Amino acid sequence: MGLLDTPRTLIAQSAALPQHLGQPALVPVRLQGEERLNDLFVYLLELKTADALAFAPSLAANFDLAGMVGREITVSIQLEGRGHFIPGAVGDQGLANQGAGVREISALIAEARYLREEGRHHVYGLTLRPRLWLATLIADCRIFQDKTVIQILDDLFADTPFVVEKRLQTAKYPPRDYQTQFNETDYHFFARLCEEWGIAWWFEHADGKHRLILADQPGAYRPSPSDAYRQVSVYPPGHKLDEEYLHAVSIRDRLVTGAWAGTDVDYTRRRADLAVRHHDPRPTGWQASARGNVRGLAAGHTFHLKKHPQDAANIEWLILSARLDIEEIAQESQGSANLDGHPLPAQQWRCSVDLELQPTREAYRPPLKHARPAIGGAVRAIVTGPAGKEIWTDPYGRVKVAFPWGRYLRSDDHSSCWLRVSTAWAGNQYGGIQLPRIGHEVLVSFEGGDPDKPIVTGRVVDNQNLPPWQLPGNQALSGLRSKELYGQRNNHLVLDDSEADGQVREGRLDAEGSATLEDVPIGAATVYYGETSQTARPATPEFGPPALGFMIEEDLAEIGIDVRGGEQIDACLAQLTERHHD
Repeated sequence: MGLLDTPRTLIAQSAALPQHLGQPALVPVRLQGEERLNDLFVYLLELKTADALAFAPSLAANFDLAGMVGREITVSIQLEGRGHFIPGAVGDQGLANQGAGVREISALIAEARYLREEGRHHVYGLTLRPRLWLATLIADCRIFQDKTVIQILDDLFADTPFVVEKRLQTAKYPPRDYQTQFNETDYHFFARLCEEWGIAWWFEHADGKHRLILADQPGAYRPSPSDAYRQVSVYPPGHKLDEEYLHAVSIRDRLVTGAWAGTDVDYTRRRADLAVRHHDPRPTGWQASARGNVRGLAAGHTFHLKKHPQDAANIEWLILSARLDIEEIAQESQGSANLDGHPLPAQQWRCSVDLELQPTREAYRPPLKHARPAIGGAVRAIVTGPAGKEIWTDPYGRVKVAFPWGRYLRSDDHSSCWLRVSTAWAGNQYGGIQLPRIGHEVLVSFEGGDPDKPIVTGRVVDNQNLPPWQLPGNQALSGLRSKELYGQRNNHLVLDDSEADGQVREGRLDAEGSATLEDVPIGAATVYYGETSQTARPATPEFGPPALGFMIEEDLAEIGIDVRGGEQIDACLAQLTERHHD
C-alpha cells in the first residue's frame, strides 16, 4: 500500500505544493509545533515524496522551494472523536463517534527546505507561521494622538489581509493623547501594547483561514468546537479507550507578587496625589501542566478536567499553550506508543500533546515580555504650528514639533503633543524665557528615555536659522538678539570681548536697517532711556569693570543698567523711576 492509499491523519492542501500526474507529489508525515497565548505560533511540517516519484528521483529531489515560500497552506488533522453508544438503537446504528471531524491549522509558508533522502523518498520541510509574523519584518517610527489602544491597533492592522475578532470591553479604554512607536517592528509594538493594557490574543483556524482573537474578559475563552474535547478525563498510560485522554496532569501552586504600588507626577497638577496600588497581579500561582493524545485542544480553548485524583483539579481550565507532535509510524513499526513514546503494534500514527493550563476562574494577564523602547540621547526636531503663525504655544510655554522620522504626520499644529521647553531659570511667574518659534530646530530629550515623554532641552542652528551675527568675523561678540514678530526689526544686547575695544552694546535695528546703538565703556555704568544716557559711576579700581546688566523695553525704548556699583545703584534706580513716571 502506497502513501496516498493509506488513511491519513494529516492532510496538507496548498496551491504551493507540487502535483504529479494529478496527485499530490508531497504527502505530510509529521507535524510539530506550538501555539501559545500572546505569542506567534510556529509549526514544522515534514512531507515525503509520493511512491510514484520513486522512479523519477531527479524530479523528486528538485522541487522549487522558492515557489512554496510566501504561499498559504492548510493542514487538516483528523479527529476521531469519542466513542458513543445510543441505547435502544439496533445493531451498528447505536455506535457513533461524538465530536469526530477535522481540526484545521492554516498558515503562511515562511520557509521551505529540502531535508534528506529516506530510502525511495525525499523529505521536505515547511515552516508555518501566521500572517502576523510578517509584522516582525517591518520596523517603523509613528506617532498616534488622541486614540485608544483599540483604535491604534485598528490603524496598525488596517492594511493586513487577516481577520481580527475583538472580544473586548472597548468602553473601558481611555484615549491616549500621545503614543509613540519608535524603531520597533509592528509586531513588537502590537505585542507591547497588548501586554501593557492586559489584552490577550491568539489565533483560531477555520475554513482555510486563521483569524486573530483579541480578548480582555474570561467569557472570551470558549470550549473546543469539537464536543469530544469539552470534557477530558485522566487515565493511566496505555488505557484502551475509544476516546482521547490525558495520561499525566501535574498541579502546582506557588508564591507570586500579590500587589504593585507606584507613584507618578502630573506637572499640570503637581499637588495631586497620583499614587496607584494594583491588587491584581499578572501571574497566578495556581497552574497545571498536562500530557496526552488530545489532538483537538488548542491555546485559547477551555475544557473541564475529569477523574483527576486531586479533587481540586477537576475544574474548568484555560489552555495557555499547546505543543503538538503528530508523526506517522514507519510501516515496519506501526502500533500504539508506550510510556517512552516507542510504537507498539497496530497503530499508524503517534500523537503527543503537552499543555500549560490555568483555571478559568483566575483572570489571565499576559506577561510583560516586550520592553518599551528607550531613547538614550537627544533627537532633532523642527518647531511647528498652524499656517500664518510665527509662535504657537500654550499657557505652559509648550511647543509642538515635527520629528524627522514622523513620516505620516504633517508639519502643523497636530504634528506632536505639547512639549515643555527647558529653560535656564524657571519659577512662579519669574525666570527666563525665550520661546522656540515655528521653523526653529530644537533638540528633544525624553524623560527616563521614554519616547512618550518628550521635552525640548536645547536649540541648534541650521542653514535656515543662522547665528545672530556673522561668524567667524564676529567671534568676539556674545549676547542676545531677538526678532520682531511678523517683522524684521531686532532688539539686542551684545558683549564685545575684543582685546582693543571691549564694550557693551544694546539697541534696536529697524526694518530699514537703521541702527540705534549705545556703547558702554568698560568700567562705567550707564542708564539708557530712549536716545539719552547718563553715566552712574566712572571706572575705578575698587569696583572694577561692570559684571552684569539687564534691559527693560517699553514703547520701543531701551534701558540698560549695571547692577554692580555699590552706592550708585540707588541713584540710578531713582532716576529711572522718575523718568518712567514722567
